[in-house]
Amino acid sequence: MPSPSRLPRFLAQAVFNLLITHMPGHGLRLAWLRALGGGLGRGVTVFRGTTVLGAQHLQLGDRVQVGFRVVLDARGGLTVGQDVLLSSDCQLLTANHNVDSAAFERQVAPIAIADHAWVATRAMVLAGVTIGRGGVVAAGGVASRDVGEREIVGGVPARRVAKRTGGLDYHLGGLRPPLY
Repeated sequence: MPSPSRLPRFLAQAVFNLLITHMPGHGLRLAWLRALGGGLGRGVTVFRGTTVLGAQHLQLGDRVQVGFRVVLDARGGLTVGQDVLLSSDCQLLTANHNVDSAAFERQVAPIAIADHAWVATRAMVLAGVTIGRGGVVAAGGVASRDVGEREIVGGVPARRVAKRTGGLDYHLGGLRPPLY
């Protein structure tokens, strides 16, 4: 249980994760995350069902697209650049446990994702990983190591499978579907 001074933030985050995230009302979700201390750029989209932990350590750049049911564990610090796509059901996890510790202590490390990166459906990015500009974690991949600029990684654990060759001058955004 959190200390009494942290209890209001804990409860507000719990309300977001249990209720607000499931309500059709994109503006409400964004306002709630900003009230929790999250830094959200212009044109950010957060679809329904997204879970956020440690919102005060979350920084999303302009035009970041967060799909349905994404887990954003920002307790260790989560920084996402501009025009990044975090596809549905992916997980960004900044916390884990020390398996060699007798007390099984929690350990956290930041995740940093540069502009124009893509974390595909059901992919996972683990604590301490940096994804370079235009980097891609393929569907179902588990990124436990840094992903280089324009590098495409896939598999468990994720390994380099290709390099992006197209331009990275696009901007995400556009019309949002109603009631998402």
